[in-house]
Amino acid sequence: MRTPTTLLAICVLAAMANGQMSDSLDATLSVVTEPEGAELFLDRIPLGRTPLVEHSVTPGRHTIEVDYPSATEWNALRIRDTVVLSAGERVFKRYLLGTYVRVETAPPGAVVIRGDSALGLTPYVVRSPQEMTTRIVLRKNGFRDTTLVVGPRAQSVRILLKSETRTGLSAQRQMEFSGLEETSGSVWATYAAAASTIGFGVATALLKHEANLNYDLYVSTNDPKYHDAMKKYDRAAVWTLVLTELSFGLLAYLLLAE
Repeated sequence: MRTPTTLLAICVLAAMANGQMSDSLDATLSVVTEPEGAELFLDRIPLGRTPLVEHSVTPGRHTIEVDYPSATEWNALRIRDTVVLSAGERVFKRYLLGTYVRVETAPPGAVVIRGDSALGLTPYVVRSPQEMTTRIVLRKNGFRDTTLVVGPRAQSVRILLKSETRTGLSAQRQMEFSGLEETSGSVWATYAAAASTIGFGVATALLKHEANLNYDLYVSTNDPKYHDAMKKYDRAAVWTLVLTELSFGLLAYLLLAE
């Protein structure tokens, strides 16, 4: 007859063996990206940033989403993939994310020129599914041209445009203008403009992400409520984007005035 201690030991060993057997039935998934640091989602569950090494996953069909530089970034580079995992299988995925560089200027509204083509106005995202290095020129009336070389390893570039040399002004006029610049800046106004720019920018990214999620749900379910939700989030994102640009413009003015 077994003693209670012996029976307890047998139960513990059986539970451990069952846990090890369950672990052995899981698959493992590793994900790397070029460049690294992309946000990674598995079945819409965030797993942090790449690289992901030997992550335990239950067997079956899973959806991988990679967003660079992040899911909340406007115009992020996004890759969606489906993987079917078998028990005990070890799967390695490698994704080439291309080039994503956000170019901002103070003040905003500079023309982004590449070669002979005007691409748009800052803030502007140089975006390509392929890795590339390109030379761009930032041009705005009243400011010197600025030349940049952007490549796949950068994420964000901020440029303070330099004013053209003032000519034709008398010494008295220059002193008056300088005095006006010194008194026009307010520390609290600068802080408020910076906080508004960050807050509205984050709100825009979150709203756009929600719009994308509802669009995916609408495509997969054809439920009109998701389509209505997508339109609502898109409209809200447009308004917060406008407020972001206005706040950034005010911040740029205050910084230049100082």
